[in-house]
Amino acid sequence: MSNPLYSQVIHLNDNMSYDTSVLNSHIINSFDVDYHDHSFYEICYVIDGLLPHYVNGQRMDLNAGDVIFLRPQDKHAYIRDNNCLSYHRDIIFKSTFFEEVLNFLHPNLLEDYHKSDLPFKTNLPVAAIEKFEKRIAEYSSIASSNTSSKLIFAKTILIELLYYYNKPLFQKENDYPLLVNQIIQKLNMRNNLRQGTDYVFSNFNYSKSHICNTFKKYMHISLTEYINQLRLNYAAHLLKTTSSSLFDISQECGFSSLSYFNKLFKQHFNCTPAKYR
Repeated sequence: MSNPLYSQVIHLNDNMSYDTSVLNSHIINSFDVDYHDHSFYEICYVIDGLLPHYVNGQRMDLNAGDVIFLRPQDKHAYIRDNNCLSYHRDIIFKSTFFEEVLNFLHPNLLEDYHKSDLPFKTNLPVAAIEKFEKRIAEYSSIASSNTSSKLIFAKTILIELLYYYNKPLFQKENDYPLLVNQIIQKLNMRNNLRQGTDYVFSNFNYSKSHICNTFKKYMHISLTEYINQLRLNYAAHLLKTTSSSLFDISQECGFSSLSYFNKLFKQHFNCTPAKYR
């Protein structure tokens, strides 16, 4: 970027959320002009006006109704001056919480979220903005001591926002053959996930090679890798929400041995199950 105002990047740490309050939000109509990145995820939508915007070295202006899904690595600044009258809502999410929700929704969603040079931008209907404004107000009204309700409400808000990010993915998935859609649906059931490929191969009337080749063609990941990602995400959930032993969790998720579970978990989460817990 040639503009000298954006040659230096300020890093913003997440001092506004914590383990039991993972969402923070505010409306901004001035300032916010420093070129910065974050230690958190940020979703921003413009309520009114035009919001000039630099992100990752490119100009990416936002108009009323636009929503942008910013990643921690995105470097950006709003270019307000005295003639720029705009209001936008910033919603920030604790990184670990945000990534846990993405992994829960789809094994490939976190990778997809980070792979483009620019953050994803789309437009929200007026009714959607009104809905999110109501959701944020309701979230803010929940007492901070009511941690379970705040976490559930934060997940609801994030999933509803991610619908507008995921919409193109959902539309593409409608083009999947019936076999792939059925496998995805059935593997969301715990007992089927525990059985893994054994369940798939014995309950679908196709050869193993046809099932594997078709699944990889449309999902761009092997059936085994897909199942392991689902199992690891489920294991991470059990580590955080139960006191079950590592061995019991590995068995519950369908891994053949504790050592294999430990190996795959470390590869996926960059830490051991014990450290994750």
